[in-house]
Amino acid sequence: MAGERPGLLPEGAGTRTWRESAHDLGQALGGHRGSPAPPSWVPGAVPRPVARLVGAAIQRGSATFDWWKATRGARALARFNLSRGGLLCGGLAYTALFALFAGLAIGYTGFMAVLGGNERLRDSLLDQINTAIPGLIDTGDGDGAIKPDQLLLSASSLAGVIAVLVLLWSALSFMSALRGAVRTMLGLQQQPVNFVIGKLWDLGGFVVLLVALLASTAAGIMATAAAGWFVRTLSLPDDVTTLFTIGGLVVAGLVDVLVVLYVLRVLGGSRAGWADTLRAAVTAAVVLGVLRFLGTSLVVGSASKNALLAGFAALVTILLLVNFVARVLLLVAAWLADPPASDVYPAPHDDERERAPRTHARRASASALEPEHYRTAAVRTRPARAATAATRPARARTAGPRPETSGEDRPSRSRWSRWFRRRA
Repeated sequence: MAGERPGLLPEGAGTRTWRESAHDLGQALGGHRGSPAPPSWVPGAVPRPVARLVGAAIQRGSATFDWWKATRGARALARFNLSRGGLLCGGLAYTALFALFAGLAIGYTGFMAVLGGNERLRDSLLDQINTAIPGLIDTGDGDGAIKPDQLLLSASSLAGVIAVLVLLWSALSFMSALRGAVRTMLGLQQQPVNFVIGKLWDLGGFVVLLVALLASTAAGIMATAAAGWFVRTLSLPDDVTTLFTIGGLVVAGLVDVLVVLYVLRVLGGSRAGWADTLRAAVTAAVVLGVLRFLGTSLVVGSASKNALLAGFAALVTILLLVNFVARVLLLVAAWLADPPASDVYPAPHDDERERAPRTHARRASASALEPEHYRTAAVRTRPARAATAATRPARARTAGPRPETSGEDRPSRSRWSRWFRRRA
């Protein structure tokens, strides 16, 4: 196939089964039959059997590397790198700093309006938030970055309404950035959507994420409360609490699966098969569940050991946590896109095709930088040159006077244009 690199699988390599992929790996590791020729760079003093072993190892390593590049996971990583996934994750993490406070403020205000009278439930909610992001909420010990009273919004005044609108705009900006990043990984172009309709889509996504966050938090609170009730009432051993904790994680994992499905299918606009979409959502939910189970103690510990970041441990935790979650979402989106090898591994001759327009552009820019009188105005005979021509020998004037030429006919005398031509 034209434009395909040798050694890679065809365009439909992503549809291969695990058995076929394992068979290809076995062929790559087994190498070709017969003894390969030793590499030319091996010194002649090396025994020939050893040189052949080196050649066989290099051949198998190259075949294994080609096999890996043709797998769906490797092509997803290549799509992630080509689309600047790390830069997108950093931008999402920065935007989440402002959107997180907006989500907490709006969600906590709604919670206090509905269930604010239950003080025990309110304390459990704040403890769950501190478990996810340690040091974010001040529970009374003075170590938190935000006090619970600062999360309450009031719409009774104009300033309160403006604050709510600003926070809502920050949250919608994060959803818009997330939608664009996911569509980039899926290989889809940005849709020319009406501004109002786009913001309504972002608002719907924000509501879904907020409800999912509250449901996941409620599952953890209910699991902890149920475990304590069963242990106290039925006099069960303390090991039973582990089962309830696992049950809470399973419920939170199901919520994560639904959220990832929404991000990929609705927010990102993916039209891949449901089997692949569900597989990608379950994979992302498992990774996020492991992160939820292990907690963010490792991130906070590494930040607290840094003297520069010790006072900003909560902010650093938010940045790293959102960066990790965004990286997981974008990687599963790139895997779901299943890009062909020709898109992520351009052929060598494609570089020459891409280099030709740049060469023409440099030449055009060099021509544009030439002085105007060199390109358009006619050449005028200077008085000194005319006097010099009158004193020339007769044999030099036999050819007659020099004809008038325009700047387009004669070569340019600009030093910059000559320099640009040499560079081109």
